[in-house]
Amino acid sequence: MAKLTKTIMAKTVLDHMRFHYKNVWGLRIEEFDAFASANLWFLTFLPGLEEGDEQAFKHYRISHYAFLKLMFGSKPGRHRNLQPMGYAFLDHEGTRRGRGSRAKLLPHIHALMMIHPLTRPHFDTIPKEGTIFAGAKLYDPNDKGMQHVASYAMKGAVNGRGFLGDEDATAWEIYPRTISKTDPAFKRTARIKTSKSKTPTPGQ
Repeated sequence: MAKLTKTIMAKTVLDHMRFHYKNVWGLRIEEFDAFASANLWFLTFLPGLEEGDEQAFKHYRISHYAFLKLMFGSKPGRHRNLQPMGYAFLDHEGTRRGRGSRAKLLPHIHALMMIHPLTRPHFDTIPKEGTIFAGAKLYDPNDKGMQHVASYAMKGAVNGRGFLGDEDATAWEIYPRTISKTDPAFKRTARIKTSKSKTPTPGQ
C-alpha cells in the first residue's frame, strides 16, 4: 500500500510542477522534459540538529528564504512568480527500506526544485556552498526517470507517518510559500547581505 501511495503522490507532485511550469510561468509544456534536464534539482538539506522533526523544517525554511534573498534581493516576495518552485519532504534514515526509527536519528529534508529559466544565469553565479543548493544534483533523465526521483524525495513523508519521531511534524511543503514578517525565516535572514543584481521579469 505504501508503494502504491508513493507512486500516486510522485505522479501528483510532477503533475503539479508541470501545471506551474505551463500556467504560472507561461512556458511550453512540450518542452518540459528538456527544461527539467537543465533546471530541475534534487536537494538534501542536513540541519545537523537533534531538536526534532519540526525544527528540521524550520531551519530549512530559514535557509530557503536566505537563498531567495541571494537571488532576488531583500524583498524576494516581489518576484514570487520567478521563485524556484517545488516540494520539500521530511526524511529519516531507514525510510527507503520502510524501517524508520524512533531513535534520535538526525532528521533531514529532501527537495525537488525547478529554477525559472529567466533566473538561471543569475542562479549560476551564486556560490552554493552553505546554501540549500550545496551538493544539489541536477536531474538526469537517463537515471531511472523523473518519477523515481520524486518518489525517492518523498520516501520519508509517505513511509514515515507511523514511525517518525514527531507524529504532528510537517511532512512536506510546497514552494514558493508566502513568508510574513512574523515568520522565523524572515527574522533570521533580515541582516543577510544580498546581491544587488536584478533578476529579469518575463517580457523584459
